[in-house]
Amino acid sequence: MSCDDFRLMLEEAREGAAPEALGRHLEVCAECRTFAEDWRGLSEAFRAAAEPIPEPSFGFTERLLRRLATSSGAERAAIEFIERVGRRVAFATLFLAMVTLLALGLPSTGPVREPSGAEMMAQAYQVSNSSGIVFADDTWMSQAGRPVGQNEEPAPSQK
Repeated sequence: MSCDDFRLMLEEAREGAAPEALGRHLEVCAECRTFAEDWRGLSEAFRAAAEPIPEPSFGFTERLLRRLATSSGAERAAIEFIERVGRRVAFATLFLAMVTLLALGLPSTGPVREPSGAEMMAQAYQVSNSSGIVFADDTWMSQAGRPVGQNEEPAPSQK
């Protein structure tokens, strides 16, 4: 007998009316023995759930409400304190999680890359002021295009 056949027969069999073949298979197969115990427990739970619930005794509601109304203020204060502290801890945790996610998710504010040497040299050659363009050899080119320098030597490009 296969385990699938056994499980099907066990589900169809009534309590206490299991065939002999089921008993023999249970002796041999530990997995099916566990299944049978679980099946038995499940069946008992369904039977217990099917029993009608007894009606509450006379005055049950009044006694319950009276007992709830007379509960000590210390118990209520302790419960409220725990709820307030719990909320604060939960909000602090959420805040820290959000800050962490934002810190990890936003790109850095620094430069993406450093300017290359050629770009830096080009910037040095192209510094402009009101009287013209400054070159690396400290000569100035006026707006008209004639060189005006602090030293009187011609620029290297003019030699």
